[in-house]
Amino acid sequence: MKNALVTGATNGIGTEIARGLAREGFRVYVHGRSANKAEAVCADIKATTGNDAVYPIIADFDSLVAVNAMADECLSLKQPLDVLVNNAGVVTLKREQTIDGHERMFGVNYLAHYLLTRRLLPLLQAADAGRVVNLSSGAHTFVTGMNWDDLQYREGFKSMKTYGHSKLANLLFTRELARREPGLQVYAAHPGAVSTGLGTQNGWLGKLVPLLLKPFFRTPAQGASTPLMLALQPISEPSGSYFADDRFKHPARWGQDDDAAARLWSLTETLLGMEKTG
Repeated sequence: MKNALVTGATNGIGTEIARGLAREGFRVYVHGRSANKAEAVCADIKATTGNDAVYPIIADFDSLVAVNAMADECLSLKQPLDVLVNNAGVVTLKREQTIDGHERMFGVNYLAHYLLTRRLLPLLQAADAGRVVNLSSGAHTFVTGMNWDDLQYREGFKSMKTYGHSKLANLLFTRELARREPGLQVYAAHPGAVSTGLGTQNGWLGKLVPLLLKPFFRTPAQGASTPLMLALQPISEPSGSYFADDRFKHPARWGQDDDAAARLWSLTETLLGMEKTG
């Protein structure tokens, strides 16, 4: 049985990605912050797919200590990891910080996934054809490059711009990981504008705006289509590519900047106190 891990799988797109992988016979690990919610989602996926190999795994991505503990738990299972879908994400309307002092969208959407993926590389490499699918976004066009002088947006914070910055980071991470790990298949996906719980932690306004826009959004199942394709189907485009609407798409030119991707990788190692890998 193949193994898959989906982060942020207790809501929206993540749940539907996990459900799709379970339907294909994967052993699926459903990541979430709440044990009760993760267990409920696992029960629902089991009931709708007939696959009982669906398990919760808990970590709050606001904490890099928790991400490392989650990685340790995965490594302790000593199972190859065939598919890793880095889906978890947050949107904040004002500048917030993680427990570790990072701007929250940069910390949760990008840094936590970088750390988790780096830690789980031995399991991905042990699989016959390990795949990593990073949820990026068309929002990477809200910026025109990485904000090198202030990656944490201590000044000039704007919600959607800073969110787009985190998604550009995921796109560049995809390219550099593909370059460094030629034995893996690594892709970035834009799921489209999807009606999910993303951003609803931002008080009444965060709940009202998605409700008003819901008729214009894709369903979570529709949003899961591109990530699931990248997780399951043969892909003819090279590793490191970006996809939207189930097909290859060229990102903005600053999302194709391999020098920027290498620079971000190095800076991230410094931010996380990791050993430099060259």
